[in-house]
Amino acid sequence: KRQPDSRGTGDSPPAVDPIGYAFPGLAEDLEALRRHLDLVRFPLLAHDAAAATAQAYAAAHPERLSRLIVVSPGARLQGELPEDAREIFESRADEPWWEEAYTAVQLLPDTTDLPEMRRLLLQAAPMAYGRWEEPQRAHAESEGEQLG
Repeated sequence: KRQPDSRGTGDSPPAVDPIGYAFPGLAEDLEALRRHLDLVRFPLLAHDAAAATAQAYAAAHPERLSRLIVVSPGARLQGELPEDAREIFESRADEPWWEEAYTAVQLLPDTTDLPEMRRLLLQAAPMAYGRWEEPQRAHAESEGEQLG
């Protein structure tokens, strides 16, 4: 079985209008998929960025879910970082990438330009991984292409 690609990611075409990436719209894509599959109720598992879409879906269609499981929701999409994020970030201050990454984390909340946001996300990426080695770098480098 395959998981569906959200609008503008993977094999899905990009949205014509950027508002098409808003979580309520993505949640309605999920509702359209539920109807297409003729499901009355279903369990929904969401990870990272998909957590916000899953929460929007659960708020709009609670009667359609038998379970909602949210794993490691992406904090930047929830509107604020977890309370312990600053402590975790500062505990890594001896890393060679820290100063650049920390600066990017501070700039991200006020950034609206998509290319600049992609650049800052890559710059801040080491903060989001337990290690910053080749596999993590490759994963982080692919993320910018997925952001619409």
